[in-house]
Amino acid sequence: MPVKRTGRKVIQLPRLVAGVALVLVTAMFSGCRWENPNAAEEEADREEVETLLQGTWESLCQFLATDQEEELWARDAYTFAASSVVLVSSEYPDSSCSDPDLVVESRGDFEVGPEVVAQDGQQVREIDFDFTEVEVKTGDTGQPSAPGRRYDILSLRSDDSGFFLGERDATHDGETAEARPVRVDFSREYRDTSTE
Repeated sequence: MPVKRTGRKVIQLPRLVAGVALVLVTAMFSGCRWENPNAAEEEADREEVETLLQGTWESLCQFLATDQEEELWARDAYTFAASSVVLVSSEYPDSSCSDPDLVVESRGDFEVGPEVVAQDGQQVREIDFDFTEVEVKTGDTGQPSAPGRRYDILSLRSDDSGFFLGERDATHDGETAEARPVRVDFSREYRDTSTE
């Protein structure tokens, strides 16, 4: 195909495409890769949250439900140490929360994930729990408690004195990453009891 010369340099399209392709192939094979410029800062923030969580955090005694005409109250306590976690879930027959009918202890690991925005607009972090051991300490659950992964979100109080986890519902039960809660459950706050 003849090219009309007008005094300006003309680049034919096939040569331009071949040049761009050569640059791309060279970049692929030379180990060139994109890196997140904020990766170090994000990792430092994640590690700061993991460090902040170290210790024991307990919820207040809260009304859970009415079971066969009896009230059911509950309290949870999370103990974080390095990357491991122990969750002690207790159920009580009354609001004094002094003599549990049921105590279940779950042990495993946890991992703080990236910052995300919850459905209610809150800045939260993903947090994943991998419970490998579940033991009924007191009472009977009526069904076997199984270990497993739980996907959640974590919202820290601005003064770091407490945190909230995600609100569970039928769609967002935390059983899979896709079913991770999308709203913060502000009805249940966990307070640091390791310094009391």
